[in-house]
Order: sequence, then structure tokens, then C-alpha cells
Amino acid sequence: MQLTVAGKAFCAKADAAVTACDDAMHVDRHRVRALRVGHAWSAIGVDTSEILRQWKEANPEIRYA
Repeated sequence: MQLTVAGKAFCAKADAAVTACDDAMHVDRHRVRALRVGHAWSAIGVDTSEILRQWKEANPEIRYA
């Protein structure tokens, strides 16, 4: 069995339509999302404040909430 010329044309268009529908349903899949990381304030004991200060100085492009 083989597709006819019309069947091949239909198959290509149907494939494109399904792909377009799938893309429309997942428009945000390539969106950059924020990663939120939490920690206990005293997780590292007395060194916590200093480590956080150094991290912020070394990574100024990171937003803090």
C-alpha cells in the first residue's frame, strides 16, 4: 500500500497542522522562568551572613526577593 499523491499532500498538511496546534498549546515552554531557592536563615551558623554578603557581591545580576 502507498499513499496517493493527494494522500501525501494531505499527510504533509495534517502534520504541519498538528505541529502548529501543539506549538500553540505550549507557547511558554521556551520562556525563561525564575528559580527560587530558599534556605534556613541559620543553616550555616554564624557564617551565614558573611556567605550571603559575599554571594551577593559576586553575583550582582541575581535578583533577590
